[in-house]
Amino acid sequence: MRDLWTTRDLPVLREYVELDATGDDLFNATDDIAAKLGLDSDELDNSIHKLTTAGYITSAATFGGAYVTDVTERGLRTVGAWPDTESGVDRLIAALEALVASAPDEPTRTKRRATLEQVSGLGRDTLAAVVATVITGQLPGSQ
Repeated sequence: MRDLWTTRDLPVLREYVELDATGDDLFNATDDIAAKLGLDSDELDNSIHKLTTAGYITSAATFGGAYVTDVTERGLRTVGAWPDTESGVDRLIAALEALVASAPDEPTRTKRRATLEQVSGLGRDTLAAVVATVITGQLPGSQ
């Protein structure tokens, strides 16, 4: 059985998210996306239908096929274009690990490694709360 999510639907979603982020017209992009991904019009229509049914995009059907009208929050989150706490925690840890790896000298690397260990030691729940505060801009208890 062909894995349509990774071979067709996710790449289609990524293309529409990219277009949406640049302000390009989603409605008229179907031919360009089909050509770029090597899909025929029926395959693209099927992908648009699946992505719409699953809540990743909104679309409209015409005599010429299906056309995407918007990318939903779920679609944006799926491709990492909308913040969420879990991916935020992962990015925070990855950023600290990259800082450790790129330290110019051993004293700096040691300080950065200690920071990484302290932050990692807080636990995912605490880190998720911190990331949520950063994303929303609201401090806990300040409402």
